[in-house]
Order: sequence, then C-alpha cells, then structure tokens
Amino acid sequence: MRVKVFVAPARAGAGLLALFALTGAGCRERTCAGADPPVLEVRDRDGNPEMALRPLGDSLAVCDDRNRRVGNVKGGKSGLVLADLAGNELLALKPSPDPGDTLATRPGTTPLRLHDEADLLRILDPQGVPLAQLGADKRAAQALAYDPAGNPLVYAELADDRRRVVRGRDGAVQHYVLGARSNRAAAAIGLPMFPPLERLVLCRWLDLQ
Repeated sequence: MRVKVFVAPARAGAGLLALFALTGAGCRERTCAGADPPVLEVRDRDGNPEMALRPLGDSLAVCDDRNRRVGNVKGGKSGLVLADLAGNELLALKPSPDPGDTLATRPGTTPLRLHDEADLLRILDPQGVPLAQLGADKRAAQALAYDPAGNPLVYAELADDRRRVVRGRDGAVQHYVLGARSNRAAAAIGLPMFPPLERLVLCRWLDLQ
C-alpha cells in the first residue's frame, strides 16, 4: 500500500456499521450467495468467516460473517471506493499527489494520509500525528502492526498451508487471512483502532500496490 491515507479511528466503526444496518433495513435482504469465491477473506481464530470480498459484476461484494452483502468495493490500483448498498461512498483510497502517499477520505471529513517510506507505512491524521504503523521484519519473514507510539500490536506471517496468520504479541492467533499477497497487507487486519470493514479495504489496497 502504497499509500497513504486511511479512515477515522475506532469510534467511527459504530457509525459505519450503523449506516450499513440502516441501509439494509427496509429493503430486500441481499446475500453473497451468487458471488464468486472470495478474492480476500478473513476468518477468526477458530476458522469461522468474519468478512470477505467476493467478485460480483464489475465490483467486489463486501460480505459479513453470515454471508450477507453489506456493501461494495470498486476500483483498483488507481483508487478503491467502499460504498453501501445504496451506492453512497463511505471510504475512498487513492494515490496522493505527493510521491509515496495515499489519501483516505470519507464524506465530510479531512483525509487521512498513508505515508510509505523505508518499508514503514504510517497512517497519519490531518495534523500528521500517527494513528498506526505497519512495518516489515524481512529476516523473520513477518510484518508487524504498531500503535501510535510504536508499540507492537500484532504480527502477520505465512503459514505452512499458505494462509496468512495474524497473531497477538503472545503468539495467539487472532485472524486467518486468505487471499492476501503480502504479510503487511494481512497485518492491517489486526489494527484495532480502525473498524473491521475499513481494515479489509486497507488490506486489499495494500495488496494492489
């Protein structure tokens, strides 16, 4: 990823999930049953589905843990847009005019910036203060996610079965990530300061860069 700019911290998660709920209320239930196999899937420590991106037409269906379609992702390396089922844009990731940066914008908010330099991706608020960081330990073949102060939160690595595993500092499995092409992309799933669906889109974005 390429990168640079992501979505607002965790408290925004409740609002985002509530918006998805309101969008789905009162309309016909939509499922991911007709979608193709996932290009990216996150499972919990027991192997149960948590969320996924599945090809559907010219976009990717965002599927929840019950295989319900809760949104869409469109675009590619030149920009990704997360929208609700009514087509309302919720998050956009696109390259910044500044080399190595990505902007993450949501309606009515100042963009966050993802600054990628020397194998360290920093997610910065509008004032340039770090919200999170993603780095790589090439010798250990791992990627690490850090809190704003630079303290390790989780690490991601490739398992023998080709799944990427996101583990806590104690080594306990938190998530399995299927389809991610890099450990750093997978490590984004372990950033607790961002809502789950935003982490999913960030993971996808990083894999495309």
